[in-house]
Amino acid sequence: MAGEGGASEGEVMHLSTPPTVGSTVENTGEAYASSVGTEKREQIRAEAVGRSRNVPGVLGGPNRAVRNQCSPAKKRFAKWLRKHPTAAEQALWQCLKARQLGPGFRRQSVLFGWIADFYCPRCKLVVEVDGLSHIGRERDDAKRDAILLRHGYRTLRIPAVDVYRNLPAVVRRIAKAIDG
Repeated sequence: MAGEGGASEGEVMHLSTPPTVGSTVENTGEAYASSVGTEKREQIRAEAVGRSRNVPGVLGGPNRAVRNQCSPAKKRFAKWLRKHPTAAEQALWQCLKARQLGPGFRRQSVLFGWIADFYCPRCKLVVEVDGLSHIGRERDDAKRDAILLRHGYRTLRIPAVDVYRNLPAVVRRIAKAIDG
């Protein structure tokens, strides 16, 4: 066993704090994601999705209540996601919060029955960080993106590995999407 607080070779180190922006995937990203508990995240997501099927057939419009209509379980799940972000989401949030790119962003917001990783109401831009939880869900993601687009919301999908490897380029890509 390694020294206090360390991990021996081959052992996954669980982090109690999110990584810094300059961190690499090998020493933070996957370890932090596993410490959050991918199984727990998927369990809560499945519960929230199962209880939110009562969203009206015509979604959207200017009515905020309809746009954000969802089950209490989905609202709890969004809150849980805000409290337990993945390493990629945490690193990106440090660059998006407090209007650093101009318009304000919200994180883990319910939008037309789905939870958006990051959402800019002024630009109608949804930023999704596609990590482990999106593997095998490409068809669902495409359906969601199409519905959001019908309501005027653009979706920018960013692989989590890009956030880990080149955060400044990801931020430039988001800034470009905001401008046009």
